[in-house]
Formats: sequence, C-alpha cells, structure tokens
Amino acid sequence: MFGMKFRALLTKTAAIMATVFFGLMFTSVGARAEITYLQDFPGWGASVLRNGTIRISRSDRSMAAGYIQLLPMAKTAAVTKEAAFAQIETLINKVADDFKKCAPLKGKKAKFNGMGFEVKDRDVAPKCYLFIGFTKQGLSFANLRLEDGNLKPESLPNQQAAKLFMQLAVKRLQGKVFLKKKGDKADLSKFIAQIHPDNIPVKMLAVAWDAGIYGAYFGPDDDSKGMPLMKDHTASSCSNWDPSFYTPFDLVRAKAKPSSIFEGGNCKAYVWKKVPETDETMLTDGKTWKSAAEMLGENVTVMEAEPFGKGEKLRLMMGDKDRLSAVLSGKAKLNSLMPHDALFTSDGLFLVGNIGLANRPLHLSAQQMGRYYFDGHIMVLELTNGPVLLGYGGKMMSNGLVKKVFFGGATYTVKD
Repeated sequence: MFGMKFRALLTKTAAIMATVFFGLMFTSVGARAEITYLQDFPGWGASVLRNGTIRISRSDRSMAAGYIQLLPMAKTAAVTKEAAFAQIETLINKVADDFKKCAPLKGKKAKFNGMGFEVKDRDVAPKCYLFIGFTKQGLSFANLRLEDGNLKPESLPNQQAAKLFMQLAVKRLQGKVFLKKKGDKADLSKFIAQIHPDNIPVKMLAVAWDAGIYGAYFGPDDDSKGMPLMKDHTASSCSNWDPSFYTPFDLVRAKAKPSSIFEGGNCKAYVWKKVPETDETMLTDGKTWKSAAEMLGENVTVMEAEPFGKGEKLRLMMGDKDRLSAVLSGKAKLNSLMPHDALFTSDGLFLVGNIGLANRPLHLSAQQMGRYYFDGHIMVLELTNGPVLLGYGGKMMSNGLVKKVFFGGATYTVKD
C-alpha cells in the first residue's frame, strides 16, 4: 500500500520540487543558469548558462571547492592548421582575461597531449588547467579546470577531479551526452564500480553514545551511528561522505572549510586491526592502539552492524507514522518530516527526514525522497529531480528483523 502511495507522491510532487529546486539554484548561480547533473558521475552538478557555458562542480559542503568550466563549442570549423592555431591562441587569451587564476596563461603556447592541446599556469599542482580539443568536424571547444588549493595533489579527490576533467574532454570529442536528462532513471548498481576497492568497507561498527540529558528529548538511539572500516585498514569517524571521491585521510589532510558538514571539518581517521584471539576491533590514531570503545570516548558501546544483501529491498516505516502518512497522502509537505522519520519500500523507494550525506547539493534540504540500491555497506541513492549520491550504510538485526538502519550519517530506528 505504501509503495503505491509513495509512487503517487513522487509523481504529484515532482513539478513542485522541481520549481523549488530551480528557484533555489537561481539564487546561487544567477537567473540565467539551468541546473542539472552529470549522467555518469555521482555528486557532480552542472550549471548550464544561456551562452552555452557549463560550470561543473560538487555543489556540496565538501572540501572540493574547485570547479570545471566547459566553454561553448565553436560555431565555425577550423579547416586549416593555421585557423586551428589561431582559435587556440584566441581561447587561451580569452581564458587568461576572464579568469583571474588563469592570468599567467597569457601569451603561453599550448602543448599537444595526444588528444588535444593543453596549457597550465604551472606544471606542478596547477590552479588553472586549460584543455582545447577539436571534433571530427573541426569544431573547437575548451575545458577549464580551476582549483582553490584545498586538495592535495596526491589526494583521491584531486585524482578523481583530474580524471573527470579528461573524461569530459573525451565525451565532447566523441559528441556523447554527459548531462542527466530530467526523468532519466539510472542503473544504480553500476555506480559501485566507481569506488576504489580499498574504500569499500569490509565491516561497519555500530557506535552508540550515552545520550545523557539529550536522551529525554531526542531518544536514546539518536546518538548512534555507523563507522565504516575499510579494506585497506583505514577507518573514519564520519560516515556521511562520498566513498568514490574521498578516503578517510583525505578528510583530515585537506584544508577544511568552516562550513564543512564533515562534522565541522573534524573527521578523525584511524587505522584498524582485529585481535585474532578475541575478535576485538582495535584502533590507532598513530600514537597508540586501543579498543574501539576506548578510542572513541567515554560511555561508548560498540557492536558490529550487518551489511545489506546485494540489491536488498527494505519494507520499513520508522519515526512518526502519522507524520509520514500525512506526507504520503499529500496533507503535509516533505519538509515537515523530522530527522528520524523514514520509509523504505520493497520496490526500492525511500522517503527520509535526513538524507545523512554531506555530498548532497547545498540547495537541497535534508528531507529527501527517491530510489535506493544497497550492496554490502555501500548505498547508492537517486534523488527525485536530483543527483545520484553514494554513501555508507548498514543495519542492525534482532530476531531476524531489521531494527536499525545506518543511512550515511543518519540513523533510523524501528520502534517496537
């Protein structure tokens, strides 16, 4: 029943959500921008300007503040080598004039890199990197990557942004679509392949703190969360980040912005091991080894969360059932949901009061709906009229039934 109501809710509210969604984005990037997302790259948004320029960024509160700018395709083909080099020179000088960080490009000569032409403000850790390509029809285009210096050259996010930069160049050279079309439904299972195997958890700890005086208001379960332990034996105290883009140590090595949702930029990275004799999980912060409970603070209980089955579907309603029913019936708005309200249907749909992910675009509220896909401790979400997002998840079981769901940095509990 709830599955049918939920599908009806998605259809009924899509137009409203789209209006709110675009309205909020216009206030951020200007009234001339149309907002969409990249089709095959989770977490990346695209602002399409009326002049054809496309600005691509992770419009979240992560620490990747740089962006990629795709300049419009030329309208006139370069039919001679002289014409092509003239277009290259014009593009370089235009970028140098239009972007302050790219001023050093003025007068520089582009180098052929096997696919097109490139020019940088400096060879090591460039803050301005311009790629110029030509289609088979001789039409030139330019992709520009601008960095703010927050990402270390050796970091995974820097490598992933550089990889995306070149993949977009290839798609433009081949004339392939890379922007998500409204209404398209992605194959969510395919996105897991974008996560490096070392960044996929082999298990997840269920960490609960004594809620103390807050427990009377929030409930004793609100201070529990999942803590992913990776295959490469790294671990993070945060579970609300994109495993395809960061590693636990990237979160602490980068220069955290004050507005970071990554727990105020205070994510802690650990190395973990299991004691064979006791099967106990030990953590170190580089100074000493302690049990997970000792390392994570006072009044902490540590258990182990269970992974989801590949493609597992849930049928759960958690939080305030009256409030959820009101949203489902259209009597209440989505933003009326509270942080511990959640609904998961057996046909792969979700409705939550807290998406629990720092990699959601800033303009989207915590209350979200869409489709989900679980595999182990990885979850893939496609938000209604929004992007595909990756995160960590897990569950706690009792007597064969799911009693708690870890959903990124959010926790949902089934009340008896």
